[in-house]
Amino acid sequence: MSWIEVQFLRQPVDALSECRRTLKYAYAFAYYLEANNLTTLFETNQSDLELATEQLSGMLEGDLEDMDLAELKRKVQDKYRYVKLRRKKSSASN
Repeated sequence: MSWIEVQFLRQPVDALSECRRTLKYAYAFAYYLEANNLTTLFETNQSDLELATEQLSGMLEGDLEDMDLAELKRKVQDKYRYVKLRRKKSSASN
């Protein structure tokens, strides 16, 4: 793949870094929360963000040469938009 063909990966890689940073602080925050309904909601959102982040990471770690570029681009951009939204929602609920 050429440099131009993989330019769509820049934003997802940046989002992955931002999500990992958010999760890093969310784990510490959750540790000190007193258990209640909001804690459960926070932990559910955190778990969802963690799962989506790991899925995006898996997509970006794979061997890109063996994949159909159009399909890869669609999947990565869909997951990128999802983690970006989950991170924003997760940060807003704090």
